[in-house]
Amino acid sequence: MPAICVDCNGKRLATVNTDGFDVLALHVRGAQDQEPAAALDFSGASYGGDEQVSLTWIPALPLALGDVVTVSLTDPVSASDKGKTYEELFPDAGPKEDFKIPPLDQAFFEEIAKRQRFHGGFMFRLDTSSGTHYSGSTRAPEESFNFHVLWDFTRSGRARVGLSTNSLDDIRKREPGRNHVREELTTGGSVSFRVIASSVIPASPE
Repeated sequence: MPAICVDCNGKRLATVNTDGFDVLALHVRGAQDQEPAAALDFSGASYGGDEQVSLTWIPALPLALGDVVTVSLTDPVSASDKGKTYEELFPDAGPKEDFKIPPLDQAFFEEIAKRQRFHGGFMFRLDTSSGTHYSGSTRAPEESFNFHVLWDFTRSGRARVGLSTNSLDDIRKREPGRNHVREELTTGGSVSFRVIASSVIPASPE
């Protein structure tokens, strides 16, 4: 089983052996109503045994424009980083079972639509060690993007790489949005992603 290594601007943030996990997922997400423009998270879970174990290594790390996130799939390492549970990350938040995800109903989307927009759009860049070099951007009415690297135990030495953009209507209809890149990362390979620029919406005068 391989290891997943995560770097930002050349600095190692996490190294995790996949052995013992069922799924590991890394995301860089951003949306027009969020500031800063993007955030990185990396987590995983094991569903075997009597109870599910969920761990997080990078919890919503803010990213600046131009920050380069690199994900590598390597041979297993001797020292794998220890992730944190929900309770360790949020000791004052109460039991995880009490956390409720708001329903994706009409009221939810009306509230999202009313939020202040900090960005008018995004430009991004994705490069892989296998030779893919992609530059793209959101386009109206898309409001968000999601870069991901997903590994699961059924694929062993491979991980799925994807980049997509979404509008609120895509999310409302539970549609996948517009796919920009779909690839597989194999052991020994790497992928880098960065948000190059965003068009800034000036704050409304009070």
